[in-house]
Amino acid sequence: DCDGTFDEGVTTTYYADADNDGYGDSSSTIQACSAPAGYVADNTDCDDTNNTVYPNAPELCDGLDNDCDGDIDEDLTFTIYYADIDNDGFGDPSNSVSTCDGIPAGYVVDNTDCDDSNNTIHPGATEIIDNGIDEDCDGVDESTLGSEDFSLNDVMITPNPFQDNIKIYLPLQFNNSEFRIRLFDVNGRLVIDQMHSSKNGKIEVNALNQIEGAAYYIEVMHFETKARIQKKLIKY
Repeated sequence: DCDGTFDEGVTTTYYADADNDGYGDSSSTIQACSAPAGYVADNTDCDDTNNTVYPNAPELCDGLDNDCDGDIDEDLTFTIYYADIDNDGFGDPSNSVSTCDGIPAGYVVDNTDCDDSNNTIHPGATEIIDNGIDEDCDGVDESTLGSEDFSLNDVMITPNPFQDNIKIYLPLQFNNSEFRIRLFDVNGRLVIDQMHSSKNGKIEVNALNQIEGAAYYIEVMHFETKARIQKKLIKY
């Protein structure tokens, strides 16, 4: 129009789209009659270096605001996992991570380990008696022989020596009660740990042919009152 100005009123602002996601960077513009290569009319990209980040993009578990709404990893399911440094399958409740990206290496769902530096210590582990260590994480270092409860002094265990099974005869006040029966070897290692109900004043412990012939200590404990008694048995 011979006014000394070129293309006035016919150019458009276009925005750089460096990551080719179709959304432009509002801070990088150019005026042109049509969109040059690498430019778009949109200016709403919040990260023009990452093509997974743009308005209304699907939110990914990557620590980024993929959809440009100001929130990071929203609407994703996060799970707490616990460090398992000793690789025993039980996690340290004081060492955890929350993530939406599955179980990280070295972590587990469980959080019940009471010593994550020792893989022989965890819930359900074999308790070594009187060693000052709570191997099974029950809060107690088990002892083989402790103070007996005199209300159980009339307990009779037969046969002794035994081979395949034993019968435990109890005082009448303990009839139809729950008992914990534990068998220890002479080194204090727990060999058998079972729960039994007394019936007609008697408990039968069977399938003892699986243990080696040797001397053992049996502990009979009334589960409710914790009254207990220990006796020495011989397996032949």
